[in-house]
Amino acid sequence: ASELRGSVEPDSSTDMNLEAIGRERLLAGLVREREVCQSALEQLEYTVTQAVEAKALAGQLRVQLARAVEKETAAVSLARRGLHAAAARLVLSVLYSRALLLDVRP
Repeated sequence: ASELRGSVEPDSSTDMNLEAIGRERLLAGLVREREVCQSALEQLEYTVTQAVEAKALAGQLRVQLARAVEKETAAVSLARRGLHAAAARLVLSVLYSRALLLDVRP
């Protein structure tokens, strides 16, 4: 019976091997976790860079849009002035024609 107990109980070299295997597994897990964290950090940095670039582009587009609106507003204003001038010329032409008609009558 004492021989069976001796063969079942682990000896110190088995304990050391199990501890070494445990440490290796733990270390391998930590290395994998570090790689996952590094990859996540790189993705986050890329995303932040894209967000900063998008914000800068949005600012540029806002400025371009404001300039385009200013140009369109000026064009509309000129068109209105031109329309008013044309309408005024038409009114003057009609009045002049009526005046001529009145002068022609006996």
